[in-house]
Amino acid sequence: MKSALVTGAGGGLGAAVARRLAQDGYRVAIVDTDDAAAQAQAGALPDAVAFAADVTDEAAIENVLDAFGDVPDVLVNNAGIVRFGPLLTHDVAQFRKVIDVNLTGTFIVTRAVARRMVTRGSGSIVNITSLNAVAPSPDAGAYPASKAAVAWWVRRECVAWAQDGLRKPEPLDGRGERRRG
Repeated sequence: MKSALVTGAGGGLGAAVARRLAQDGYRVAIVDTDDAAAQAQAGALPDAVAFAADVTDEAAIENVLDAFGDVPDVLVNNAGIVRFGPLLTHDVAQFRKVIDVNLTGTFIVTRAVARRMVTRGSGSIVNITSLNAVAPSPDAGAYPASKAAVAWWVRRECVAWAQDGLRKPEPLDGRGERRRG
C-alpha cells in the first residue's frame, strides 16, 4: 500500500487532501498541531493515523516519521498560517512566526522526508503555496513573502532531487493549471 504524509491536515485544505489520498488507497499520516482535530480526521479515514506535531520542530517531525514507519510515497506540505493586518502593525514575533511555519516548517518536513525518499529512490513532494505568492493581497503581512519563498525554493530543489528519483511537479500557471509549451 502506498503511503502519504500531509501536514496541516486537521482541517481545511489539508483534511481534503488527506481524504482524497485515502480514497485513492493511500495509508495517510495526518499531521497537525491540533491533536484533537488530527485524531478526528484520522478516525474518519481508513488506514489513517494522526500525529500532533509542530512543523518547526525538527525532533517532532523525525519522531512522526519514525512512528509512521513508512517512507511516504507522497509528502504534502500544507501547514501554514497567516496574520492579517497592515504590516506596520505587525511585530517582529508575528512576522517570524509566519516565516517559521510557512517557510522553515516546509523546509524541515521536506528535508526529513526527502532524505528517506532519496535513500529509497522515489517519491513525490507537493508544497502548497498560494496565489499570494504571485499576487499578494493587501494586509497579508509576511504571508505572501513566505509563500513566494517556498515556491522559488522548491523549484531549485526539484531540479536537484530529480536525479535521485523524486518526481518534479509540472509547472502551473497563476490559475493552478498546467502551463502549455
